[in-house]
Amino acid sequence: MTVPLFDVKAKFCEYVTRAENGDVIEITKHGRSAVVIISSAEYEKLNEGYHPSFIDNLNRWHRKTGGLTEDEYNSFQQKVLRNKEVYSNQGGMF
Repeated sequence: MTVPLFDVKAKFCEYVTRAENGDVIEITKHGRSAVVIISSAEYEKLNEGYHPSFIDNLNRWHRKTGGLTEDEYNSFQQKVLRNKEVYSNQGGMF
């Protein structure tokens, strides 16, 4: 079911009840699809077995912490370069 946002504002409880009963409610804003209301059971099924990627986890960490300071980044970069030299000489990982 697709409904415009102005209609959802007036009948939000009705659409939540419909979603709880299994309907998928697509909400449009200015004629374009904006969001979808689904039941929490359906949401859990969608997330079942989902494991965030390394990039997803990195982005979440960056949003939460603001990332590394310049000093932390420089220290990390030096350690990586040192490890690269060590492993390159041993025929290892790099």
